[in-house]
Amino acid sequence: MGIRWTDSASLVSEIVADSDAVLRTLTTLVESLPPSGDLAERAQHALTATTVVAALRPDWVAYRNRVAGLSPDATDPRSEMCRTWVLDDDVRAWPRYPEARAAVDAAVEALVPLGWELAAVSGQNRVLAQLAAA
Repeated sequence: MGIRWTDSASLVSEIVADSDAVLRTLTTLVESLPPSGDLAERAQHALTATTVVAALRPDWVAYRNRVAGLSPDATDPRSEMCRTWVLDDDVRAWPRYPEARAAVDAAVEALVPLGWELAAVSGQNRVLAQLAAA
């Protein structure tokens, strides 16, 4: 499909950091759909791709804790921001960045079409088209 999105490495950190929430949402979606059909198949594909990203999250958090001097137990907003919104060069310094970038690219390739399909099913295409054009 070749979805184009910015080359910002900081987006990789945001997506990896937030992947658990996306994984929970996709799991709920897959469990609520009939087991067969195009939508269920696309949702399952997106879930599989997102699972790969979410598997990187513990290593990303440990890396950011070490580099930013954060306590592993810290859940305060500042610590979470230091794990989520990270400068491009700092993200690229993570030894698993190439793997994470590939996993994020695959997840985005699966999630974007699923989002459009869900919007079509729910009647929200016009809203999404307006947002995409903005």
